[in-house]
Amino acid sequence: MLGLYYHSDFLKHYVDLPRPHFESFETPERLTAVYAYLASTSVFELSGITAKQGNTIKDEALCRFQDPFLIDSVRMLSAAGGGEIGTYSYASPQAFEVAKLAVGTAIQSCEAVLSGKVNQSFALIRPPGHHSGYSKAEGLCIFNNCAVSIKHLLHEKKLDRALIIDLDTHYGDGIAEFFYSDPSVLYISLHEYFSKQERGGVFELGADEGMGYNVNIPLPFFTTNRTYLRAFDKIVPPLVKEFKPELILVAMGFDTHYADPVGNLRLTSQFFATITQRLKTIAEICDGKLALVLEGGYNLATLPKLIDIVIRSLIGLDSQFFDEYMSFDDVNYSNISSLLNTLKNQLSHFWDCF
Repeated sequence: MLGLYYHSDFLKHYVDLPRPHFESFETPERLTAVYAYLASTSVFELSGITAKQGNTIKDEALCRFQDPFLIDSVRMLSAAGGGEIGTYSYASPQAFEVAKLAVGTAIQSCEAVLSGKVNQSFALIRPPGHHSGYSKAEGLCIFNNCAVSIKHLLHEKKLDRALIIDLDTHYGDGIAEFFYSDPSVLYISLHEYFSKQERGGVFELGADEGMGYNVNIPLPFFTTNRTYLRAFDKIVPPLVKEFKPELILVAMGFDTHYADPVGNLRLTSQFFATITQRLKTIAEICDGKLALVLEGGYNLATLPKLIDIVIRSLIGLDSQFFDEYMSFDDVNYSNISSLLNTLKNQLSHFWDCF
């Protein structure tokens, strides 16, 4: 059983900025298109799917895991009609309530998997969250949906070990910050990487007791399906097998698709079916407990179709790929191979599998 978690109130948060402003791509139309497309293809009626409205998180619970100053800033800016919260992150009049709903829905979807109400879940939420740190909003994000979900589950003693896999095209620096010294959470991020001056390199391995539990797999621009999957297969399954998480939470970004306006990878629609199968396979280590939370993905024409592909793959149905005519040269594997060897050498100090 797959649980889909959504809410019409996610459409209320809107920042009035024209293109080409980066912030202009994170709009209500993202989920308007997704919800309408899934309804038109009768996904909500498929056998093996249960659809649930999301719940919000209470202020006092959110204050346990996000800086009260950040929370008050978002609350006050929303009440004032909107304003800049952080770099590339803006409040609207409805931002505070919608951002709390996003966190609460992510938590709800994870709890449903852990309790056995569903086998897997997919929280179709916005705004995204993986750039938000404890005390800062950044990069279209307000509160950190994935990090707060895991923090909440650890606090409530509903699990002891969790794996977060971040498949957004950008490095989830906010999630990394939350768990950088925490060995109870293994964070693995595959992301586009332009230069060594960026965060998200292979030598950022964590700190103190969390050394070795922050794993970055930086991918060169224009990485294709084949190279991405090779990188995933060389690093992720061995770590999962050794770590033995009780839940796998996926920060599921779709801005890795070649047609996304803010991404620089060259993944096609078939990739999303393949990676979903990989996720289901590694989740066998925790009895299939797999929770997906929507992060990026800003092409209004492709996002609904890609989400549909992932949903159908999760419940074992075939999908119709819409871009099989696209063919990209696999030019980056020699570069990524050397980088992966460096990463494995670093991880060998902390993990027996390497």
